[in-house]
Amino acid sequence: MPFLNIIYPEDRQKAMQYYRARVSDSIVSDSYSLRIASKSGEMRWVAVNATQIQWEGRRASLAMLSDITEQKQAEQELKTSENKFYKVFQASRLIYQIK
Repeated sequence: MPFLNIIYPEDRQKAMQYYRARVSDSIVSDSYSLRIASKSGEMRWVAVNATQIQWEGRRASLAMLSDITEQKQAEQELKTSENKFYKVFQASRLIYQIK
């Protein structure tokens, strides 16, 4: 199965832009994150670390993927918690001093 087929549709254009830039010698980040569909169809976040290589005489991209789904979930939970705290703080009529 081609790698592009497991990438979530909303992230395919991003992945292709990175790939095209990498194999055309453009300056592009070696690391980025995107969503993929697991074998069970579950959405997973992955960190992509890629580099340009020569494969059978042609430019290609070699990528390593790391599952960062739990990290992304923790980041979202933290953001939600911070937003709740901010709203409570802003709605409070008390004066707070933070040292």
